[in-house]
Amino acid sequence: MFSTTLSHVARSRVRLISPPKPTLADNQLLPPGYAVAILPDGRAAPLGIVPYQRADNEDAQDVQPFGVYTLDWQFEAVPPASGRWPRAGIITFPTYRDACLWCQRRWENAHLLGQYQEQTAHLECYPERSAWYRDGIEQLLREIGYHWPGDDRDGPFLLTVYATEVSLWINASSPYLPRLCLRVLAGDRDEVWERAYTAVAKICGKSRR
Repeated sequence: MFSTTLSHVARSRVRLISPPKPTLADNQLLPPGYAVAILPDGRAAPLGIVPYQRADNEDAQDVQPFGVYTLDWQFEAVPPASGRWPRAGIITFPTYRDACLWCQRRWENAHLLGQYQEQTAHLECYPERSAWYRDGIEQLLREIGYHWPGDDRDGPFLLTVYATEVSLWINASSPYLPRLCLRVLAGDRDEVWERAYTAVAKICGKSRR
């Protein structure tokens, strides 16, 4: 248990709880990256933890330096299933247990949303529609004078799937127009082709004026 000062919560000192070797019940264990501050009025405020890099002269056996920051309701990605949702202001709870349960839910939500984003990035639900967008992009570019090597089976496209997003580069050249180098990002393959078509259609519309 540590003692610190949270200027946004109270002027006086507060108790910061983040036990490195918890001995509490399972429903009172804080997930990684979270702490709980016990405020002077007895309320419990969940906090985020930011680890700091050790100084060169610090012993590796010393406690890892870290900073803490308050959490705000307006940045909640998933609203609570029941009960009141203040929607603004620093997050606090009547008891330490309630604050712990919130931290556990927040950590689980972030973990599940991360898994969802990873799985979504590798999906393509409408390949026929993506093919239509791809052919449409090529047609739009050719109509205004852009071209690319004819023996390149990928055309002007470079599609890369990362952990949680999809990147699409479009490269084309023209003797009359500036070289086209466009990058589009999206959460899945279906969306990246749709966004790319919209962007190229806008560019081609301006070039025709």
